Amino acid sequence: MDPSSSTFYLYIVLANAVIGLILGLILVFLARKRGVRRYGVIGLAVCFVGGIFLGIFVWLPAFLIFTWLIMRKRTIDPEGPATQAERDETL
Repeated sequence: MDPSSSTFYLYIVLANAVIGLILGLILVFLARKRGVRRYGVIGLAVCFVGGIFLGIFVWLPAFLIFTWLIMRKRTIDPEGPATQAERDETL
């Protein structure tokens, strides 16, 4: 395959898009588990679209930044917020 051909560049763009999509889906699942779904969806969009246009220069920093944003948020209790008094009553 000739590296200067347009199909070579098309494969590079598609590979970056797929990698961005996979990393974005990891962010969505992680954010859903942590209770901050908004960061996951935004991270998916940035990783995928950035992967198409600029490849590793966008999807890798975006993945790392959004992972940090998701992990620094406290996990939301799925049963709802409980006060300290309610927690003490259950013990």
